[in-house]
Amino acid sequence: MRVMLGYPNGKKTYGIFDDSDGNPKFVFGLRKIPVKDLAELNVYATISDKEIAKKIEKAGMVVKEPAKQYTVTISVKEETKDRLNKAARYEGRSVSSILEQLGREWLDEHGY
Repeated sequence: MRVMLGYPNGKKTYGIFDDSDGNPKFVFGLRKIPVKDLAELNVYATISDKEIAKKIEKAGMVVKEPAKQYTVTISVKEETKDRLNKAARYEGRSVSSILEQLGREWLDEHGY
């Protein structure tokens, strides 16, 4: 299950929660980090799946409910879509979070 993780410095990333071997961890590509290790660094998880949230909390990590979100559909050229997907993979974020950040910055700059 893909889970958003928040860090004390405000950065957010995504990891895959895995407890298939009885050792709860987050997987980032080839790297596997135990939940307890991230919890000791004050990393928190944001997830709406109650069952997974309980497993993460049981492993010692703070879990927060995600804010209510709304879907906005936009059309972009294929090249733009490919570049956004590449950037999201590189940054460890979702395309949605990148576009929301850009939208918020534009709104702030223009006083909305």
